[in-house]
Amino acid sequence: MHLHGFNFYVLAQGFGNYDAATATSSFNLVNPQQRNTLGVLVGGWAVIRFRANNPGKLIFVII
Repeated sequence: MHLHGFNFYVLAQGFGNYDAATATSSFNLVNPQQRNTLGVLVGGWAVIRFRANNPGKLIFVII
């Protein structure tokens, strides 16, 4: 996953179906990694946080 024009913070990653009831307790809200590219495996999920403050025609790419 790559978000053009932005950096984002990775709060959590996992495998299988995302379950908000159990996953939110493992979010790293204190010191998350800042990235601009993230590898998400097949059948996996990721929770990211970013500020959409860069106007223009930018694309979100999932390969």
